[in-house]
Amino acid sequence: MHERVFAGRYHLHEQLGQGAVGQVWRAWDEQRGRTVALKLIQVSEVVNPDYATDTTARFEREVTAVSRVRQPNIVTAFEAGRVGDELFLVMELADGTALSEIIELRQSRSLGPLPVPDVLAVAEHVSAGLSAAHAAGIVHRDIKPSNLMVCSDRQVKIIDFGVARLLDDGSPRLTRQGQAVGTLAYMSPEQLEAGDLDGRSDLYSLGCVLYELLAGRRPFIADLPEALIMQHLYSQPRPLSEISPEVPAELETLVSDLMAKDKQARPASANDVIDRLAPIRVHAEQAEAQRLTMFEPDAASEGGRVTVIAPDLNMESPQPAEPGTGLTPESGLPPESGRVTVLAEEAVATPVGAGQAGPSSVAPATPPPAAPVRFGPGLSGGAAPPPVPDWAKPTQPPRRRSRRWLSVLSTFVTLAIIAAVAVILWMRAHNVFKVTSVAVAPAAAPGNKCDVTVDVVGSVVTNGRGGQITYQWIRNGTVTSPVATAVVGSGQTVEPLHLNWSFHGKGNYQATAELRVLSPQVASGKTTFTYSCR
Repeated sequence: MHERVFAGRYHLHEQLGQGAVGQVWRAWDEQRGRTVALKLIQVSEVVNPDYATDTTARFEREVTAVSRVRQPNIVTAFEAGRVGDELFLVMELADGTALSEIIELRQSRSLGPLPVPDVLAVAEHVSAGLSAAHAAGIVHRDIKPSNLMVCSDRQVKIIDFGVARLLDDGSPRLTRQGQAVGTLAYMSPEQLEAGDLDGRSDLYSLGCVLYELLAGRRPFIADLPEALIMQHLYSQPRPLSEISPEVPAELETLVSDLMAKDKQARPASANDVIDRLAPIRVHAEQAEAQRLTMFEPDAASEGGRVTVIAPDLNMESPQPAEPGTGLTPESGLPPESGRVTVLAEEAVATPVGAGQAGPSSVAPATPPPAAPVRFGPGLSGGAAPPPVPDWAKPTQPPRRRSRRWLSVLSTFVTLAIIAAVAVILWMRAHNVFKVTSVAVAPAAAPGNKCDVTVDVVGSVVTNGRGGQITYQWIRNGTVTSPVATAVVGSGQTVEPLHLNWSFHGKGNYQATAELRVLSPQVASGKTTFTYSCR
């Protein structure tokens, strides 16, 4: 396969994301000599003229929004334009792991919610980015874990301004009155009602994210979108103190204030959030220091161990990033385990995140400093225990010489065990039932028809050994179907699974269907199509 070169200078290496009419690529900028993220929109693939106009307008809004702000916690835009029928946006590569993936990783390993210091660090980083965006007249409108990237330089960056709203450009709204955009699980009440909104809508979404990080679950959960909307509008989430008693009362109050139904009751700005986070972090650090004094010296010596639940963070050189840094360091693929353990004598004294301690709210556009992001529990460093004197060491009794035949027998038994283990591993690797890939596509595009049912077909490819598949359909990222099973016969390599998705009413609707295989291995595939009814 030949490598594609876009605009004569961008070498496309790896696709990072896929949408209905566009992709995001990891690319090499030959002219600048740097790795970037390249977003491409194929306008020619949009069949509906109205949707094509809307897509172009949203893209131009994203370019304008990202280009306005230069702040370490917001992805930086380098260049934008159009080549033929393709719109393009060149951005810094926020190389790291989405916060949503870290949440899923911790849940899959029953690690519980993120530690409070890590949640505080995320809150400070995101609030700093929102402060700069709101000062530039930008409301993100889609703050959620998948749009918060934990980069390899330990910065949390806000990405994807595709549905951002510019408050002061005087241009017409991209959504009609009565239409809402965003992700349902994190949308503010005023956003759900499709009314006028400001930066406090992003603060509500931030409150939902912080609640999820502290509780290990979203604040509102429902099978039907209508029920989820009603919860956002009228219900209160379960108190954090009942779920995670270790959450400080001041932090629980802040999250509750962020999620107030009336935006007037929320903090007035992201800077106000930063001001309230500062004393909470100080108290949390004092409580942690007091807890560590309860350890004996030899137990405290384990404090140099820092566990990070964030793949691919370079902990060997824990130096803080310089404020205002543009590009993030490149990194390889994350380790399979997602856990990096490093022994460091000054694990607590050395900052792990970017910036200096002590956020400030002097100017909204100035990046307030944030605490380090560790994403895992750890003990602080301590003095090594004193060496044991020779007189206190137990004396070793003299060993008896073993007979030669016992040594030969021991060697033979060891070799036999190794051979048996090798045979078992080989049999497991070659006889286990596996899912090798998943592909999803509608059997027929809905076209410009009203009140249709789309047959979405998921093709699960196996190794032909035969076995049972457990799977789940996910609609638009939030609405899920019940977990189901399918039996694949021996010798069968493709198993079709169907989702009948009904659409009603007028308007244009972009739908995304994902088939997620849960066992025997986790695998998924998705497709996006447009329902159009006039």
